[in-house]
Amino acid sequence: MKLVIAVLSAIVLSACSSPPRYAYTKEGSSRHTTESALSKCDYQIRVQKTPVGEQRALSKLCMEGEGYRLKQVN
Repeated sequence: MKLVIAVLSAIVLSACSSPPRYAYTKEGSSRHTTESALSKCDYQIRVQKTPVGEQRALSKLCMEGEGYRLKQVN
């Protein structure tokens, strides 16, 4: 009985400790539109042969230029 309670407690606590997820959001945009904008930004970054260490920051700047904001989602 104690083992069952311990296992259930571990399961409940592990669900609470999952890291937060983030996604780009823009009022009125669909998931398809968001994915297209992100693909466009990623393509532009790759074409310019940007170093890997700078790609994430440039992707964020590009998406912000398109009107998107990175927000925490459930």
